[in-house]
Amino acid sequence: MMIREETTGTGVETLELAREVIAMAQQRGLQVVDFKFIDLPGTWQHFSIPVSELDEKLFVEGLGFDGSSIRGFQAIHESDMLLVPDPTTAFVDPVCKVPTLSLICNVVDPITREQYTRDPRYVAQKAEAYLVKTGIATISYWGPEAEFFIFNDIRFHQDSRSGYYFIDSDEGIWNSGPDSRTWATARATRRATSRSRRPTNSRTCARRWS
Repeated sequence: MMIREETTGTGVETLELAREVIAMAQQRGLQVVDFKFIDLPGTWQHFSIPVSELDEKLFVEGLGFDGSSIRGFQAIHESDMLLVPDPTTAFVDPVCKVPTLSLICNVVDPITREQYTRDPRYVAQKAEAYLVKTGIATISYWGPEAEFFIFNDIRFHQDSRSGYYFIDSDEGIWNSGPDSRTWATARATRRATSRSRRPTNSRTCARRWS
């Protein structure tokens, strides 16, 4: 359940929304709060706390974390970072067996209190603000690109003197010509033939000819 979608503009609004989130968590008997953010390559990172530790201060002061353990973030000597939960992103995770409240966070510098320039969410927020400023549009929607590959055959080998990999897919452009069923049969035949023709090692050959 999403609490609210619009962006908050002041600290007062943030606290009001924070109270709504906390009340909802208590009413629905949630047990865990999961804080999410994104690393520089775009992978979700998260950690959790008991819902009993969720209070209004977290939405203002944030939670500390080690930025040096996140890809593309901070060096070890400047690793202290903050996560500030965005109450407008609150929803009950439909997948978790333990009732869990999910919150997406902004990454913040603990000294300057400015948003972190390498936080992909902040990059998206700036792009959205620029879009509105240009007058091209007032609303933009951002989301991940679901990209995946389906392979029908994957083989690889590596030893001290050789290595190879072989990938095949019926959806590959190289398989666009022949009939897929005929091609699959021919491919299986080629694989069986290639395996039967594999050379034996030199010691085996020597024993056979001796």
